[in-house]
Amino acid sequence: PYPLDLVKGRLEIVGERSLVFRDFSTAEDAKPRVVFNGALTMTGRERTLGFAFDVKDLKFDDKLVDALPPSLQGFVTNMKLGGTYRGLVEGSYSFDESSPERFSIAYHGKDISADEASVDFGVYIHDMLAKGSFAGGMSPERPHHLDGEVQVESGWFNRLHLTKGDIDFALGEEHPAIQMARKGEKVEGRDYLPPASMQERLTSGKVKDTFQMLVHSPDLYGGVVDGFLYVD
Repeated sequence: PYPLDLVKGRLEIVGERSLVFRDFSTAEDAKPRVVFNGALTMTGRERTLGFAFDVKDLKFDDKLVDALPPSLQGFVTNMKLGGTYRGLVEGSYSFDESSPERFSIAYHGKDISADEASVDFGVYIHDMLAKGSFAGGMSPERPHHLDGEVQVESGWFNRLHLTKGDIDFALGEEHPAIQMARKGEKVEGRDYLPPASMQERLTSGKVKDTFQMLVHSPDLYGGVVDGFLYVD
């Protein structure tokens, strides 16, 4: 759990099988500042929670990592994610009360921005100013998966200053650029194709815990950089 000190909010009972949460929020000057809206509905034995979190000044620290599901904890720890984030995260969580271990969750984040962000995938990038979006989920039929895009306005690795960087990432499923490369197709606007060795390595049965990134920068000290990285 990630405890929050809520100062206001309204709970509505709709009929016999729905609860609606409206504008549950922390104090205006709280860090993080969180506003939650959602609804809990019951259909037969199925329970579904729809949620929307509007978040500001959320720091990626040990408190947040400890509140994540195990499948995400390992990823976040291995990648050494850091920084302060803001944006909107929406989704739904469903389970059958007779078999609660059989649950499904789907989520997406939009208008996400970060400052002083950091990540370490063999190359340590820090002091990033970035924005982006993501989507993911898991169910009994489909293990956890996550994909998204990041536009890096500024970031540093070693003594190099990265600007105007674009990153398209995927976790737990094949990256679209790999799928396209097998067909000899390139991502629109890019001349780069991931090499054959990566195409063979990053198949659907081998990427359950693999983070993959297609990287592009049109302005790295006056040059263009294209590449593909993956981390197990």
